[in-house]
Amino acid sequence: MAYCSEDEVRREFKNINWVTIPGGITADTITEWTEQESAFIDSYLGATYLIPVNAPQSLLSLKKICIFLTSSRVKKALQVKNIDPVTQNQVNDLEYNAAIKYLEGLKDGSIILPDAPRIEIASSNQKVFHNMVPPIFNKDKVQW
Repeated sequence: MAYCSEDEVRREFKNINWVTIPGGITADTITEWTEQESAFIDSYLGATYLIPVNAPQSLLSLKKICIFLTSSRVKKALQVKNIDPVTQNQVNDLEYNAAIKYLEGLKDGSIILPDAPRIEIASSNQKVFHNMVPPIFNKDKVQW
């Protein structure tokens, strides 16, 4: 299940019909990319949340992330066709960086999905730790 649709990604590119560009990007390619980016998002969330996430509020956040990641791929594909090869790596992709930062926050728990069910896993507060003093052996004394 993709967190966004091809049409939602297409809306990010106002007045650009990338299909008409020679060697353009097809709707099937965008759909495939949204599915790949959704799987990428799930790989970040899989240790913390039940995936795929179906909670309405959380889906809005994940849709935004998926659109950012997919539109970043579209931009790069268009730039490869239109930008001088020397300057291709100098393009700054703020949306991609913001999406990855958000995913990192979800992974480490500093950001949460408010209505998404979390996975209950064994954590350190459910384990028992013993604080023991190392034994000291005395040769001159019978200790056992």
